[in-house]
Amino acid sequence: MVKFTRILTYSEPTYGLLWIGEENRRHFPSPSEPVTIIDADGKKYTTKMHKEYARIDGLTDLHRKLSSKPGQAIIIEVKPEEPGCAHVYLEDTQGTSPNPPSTIQSESEQAEALSITASLESMLEDFIANNLPSLEPNLKMFKDSEGILGRQYNTEVGLIDLLCVDARNNLVVIELKRGRESDKVVGQISRYMGWVKAKLADGFSGIRGIVIVHKPTDKYPKDDKLEYAILANPNLQLKYYEITLKFL
Repeated sequence: MVKFTRILTYSEPTYGLLWIGEENRRHFPSPSEPVTIIDADGKKYTTKMHKEYARIDGLTDLHRKLSSKPGQAIIIEVKPEEPGCAHVYLEDTQGTSPNPPSTIQSESEQAEALSITASLESMLEDFIANNLPSLEPNLKMFKDSEGILGRQYNTEVGLIDLLCVDARNNLVVIELKRGRESDKVVGQISRYMGWVKAKLADGFSGIRGIVIVHKPTDKYPKDDKLEYAILANPNLQLKYYEITLKFL
C-alpha cells in the first residue's frame, strides 16, 4: 500500500480538485483515464485523471461532504488490490485508516512555519490577492484553461503564491519571502518562472517575477543578499510592504 499526506491548497476545495503530485503519479491511472475515490464512509466518487497535470478533477461533492478547507491535511492511500482506486481522508476523519499519517516537511517549510504564523501569512496573501492594483496598476489574477485562478497555483515544481497578468500581457509570478533565506526564495521564484515559461507562456508577452518582503526596520533588517540576487535578474523585482495596526 502507498500512503502519503498532503496539505490542501486553496484551489482544491474551491474547484473540486485533488492534487497528487508528480512523484505519486505512477500510483494512479494514466491521464484522462477513470479513477475512483473512496472516502472514510466507503462512499465512491468516480471521476477521471486530468489529461495533463498530476491531479484528479470532479471532486466537488467529496470536498463538500468533508467540509474541507485550505490548509487541512489530507491522507491518500492507494492499495494494489484495488487498481484505479484511492482512499481519501482528512487527517482528523481518517477512521478506517490503520496507520497514523506521516507528513514530511522540507527545511524551507519548517523555517517558514517558524518565521510567520499561518494566520498572518494568509491575511497578507488575502490582502494582496484582493488588492492587486495597489501592488501594480491593472494587475489581475491569472485564470487557466480549466478555470483555476492563480492563487496558491499548484505546479509540478511547487505552489506559486500568486500568478497574475499585467497590463502588458506578461505573466507575473509573485512570491512572499516569509523569512526564507535569500538564495532559496530567488531560486524558488526562478524555478516557478521557468515552469510558467515552459507550460503557460503561449499567448503571453513574457514572464517576470516579484518578490514581496517586509520593509526594513529594526526588527526586519535590510537584506542586502536578497537585493543583490534580485539585481542580477532583470526579470525580477523586489517590493516592500509594512503592516500597520491601529485601534480606535
